[in-house]
Amino acid sequence: MCNKIILISRLQTKSRNRVVIAIAAIIMMLVLSGISSCADTGEPETPAAVDTSAKYSIASGIIVYETRNEMLAAINEKWTYNLYFDDYGCREVKETYVNGILIGKVVDDGIFHYELNFDKKVGIQEKSTSLGTEMPFAPEKYPGANLLSNLNVAGKNCRAFSIEEQSIPAVTTIAGWNGIILMHEMKFNTGDRTITDTTIATAIQVNNEIPASVFEIPQDFQIYKSEE
Repeated sequence: MCNKIILISRLQTKSRNRVVIAIAAIIMMLVLSGISSCADTGEPETPAAVDTSAKYSIASGIIVYETRNEMLAAINEKWTYNLYFDDYGCREVKETYVNGILIGKVVDDGIFHYELNFDKKVGIQEKSTSLGTEMPFAPEKYPGANLLSNLNVAGKNCRAFSIEEQSIPAVTTIAGWNGIILMHEMKFNTGDRTITDTTIATAIQVNNEIPASVFEIPQDFQIYKSEE
């Protein structure tokens, strides 16, 4: 059985420039810190009563994201993501495309969590931790968060906040709607310049019926079970 670290490296078939990867890792560190899964976000946009354990205030949806930065532009790569969610975000799928080609997919059906590499047709399986594929928008989870004016992202009126990380140094701005993060932008100071890395929603559909096939694992993939 392969070690999980080796398997994760296999899943990273096409990587960005090293600096871009570092930026993405830092963003995820900031987003992941201090947030519990399926937390009540208290979003006012959709007042309909839902289970307080729900991650989002929207039952289901499909969101398309795009990552923008000068380094991807320099190497002529366009990174986009399709996020499918159901059951108020407790079942999710995230597809990653580079220049329109599907290279990776993360599936969390609430029971198992899969990370799939479409180039090598391999994947890892582990137990779902109810984190899904995305973290919820929850500024109240950050004691040092600076609340900002609302931002319009893909036609949605989003609440926003920023986090300043002195040790990096970097400033991350996160905007969300109904518990869903629709934008995160990081401005990373390298000493002689500032690099901006933005992942932002470009199209949003809500309350869709998500096909069961979206959650299916390809039969011709070799799936490794993660060691507990």
